[in-house]
Amino acid sequence: MIELKSFQNFPKISKDSEIVVALPVEVKKDQSVINISKENLSQIEKNLKIKLDLIEIKNLFPELTGKSGEIFIHRLSPEISVALVGIQDASQINMRKAGIAIGRTFRDKAPLILNYLLSGRSEEHTSELQS
Repeated sequence: MIELKSFQNFPKISKDSEIVVALPVEVKKDQSVINISKENLSQIEKNLKIKLDLIEIKNLFPELTGKSGEIFIHRLSPEISVALVGIQDASQINMRKAGIAIGRTFRDKAPLILNYLLSGRSEEHTSELQS
């Protein structure tokens, strides 16, 4: 799993890699919110040559709560998936639960996991993603 602390250290990806983009889902004011900065979102789209409509992806999973360790996966193409990973309040214990859930979910599949759970969260951007 590659933890991306900023959009500047995006890894080189071979064409035959299976890729999972792990995005954080927090609980804010009793709503689940995908929390990623505009810069990181733009970098994902640019490097993977995809368009991520996070509101549309979130709406595919009405049962999404943001509870720690909860994972919902949406396949964008045969090679690329988005994993919405619940981190609740992003406390240390909840981040640990989320990391364990990612490991269990993908342990036999061995994809390249681009982990955005800790990187570039943005209060400004999350307000746009609430539905």
